[in-house]
Amino acid sequence: MKEHLMEVQVICYQKQVIGIVEAHEINYSLRSAYLSYWLDRNFQQKGIMSKAISDFLTYLYSSRSLKHFFLVINCQNTRSIRLAQKLGFHLEGYASEFQFEAQFLPDCYFFHLNYQP
Repeated sequence: MKEHLMEVQVICYQKQVIGIVEAHEINYSLRSAYLSYWLDRNFQQKGIMSKAISDFLTYLYSSRSLKHFFLVINCQNTRSIRLAQKLGFHLEGYASEFQFEAQFLPDCYFFHLNYQP
């Protein structure tokens, strides 16, 4: 299977990009990837991101055979924490400082999902 560095799902409304969901750090031998996402403020708290991530997980499982997914979430981002929990992610740990890709992230929680469709 061809290795991919990243998979991206774009979320559009009336032909405008309002958000994205990304799978990166994809490791096919471990069947794993990190997820990240963002959504325009005007579209938050409407269930859009929950559906987008759920659909993306199904796609990554069925087309890329990935089943282990990770999130790194700032401890202050309560909406994102609730979203992760709603989607079935489990809290795995905490770091006061974490280097992820080229960024240093302070006060992060680590979440994991063993995806089962």
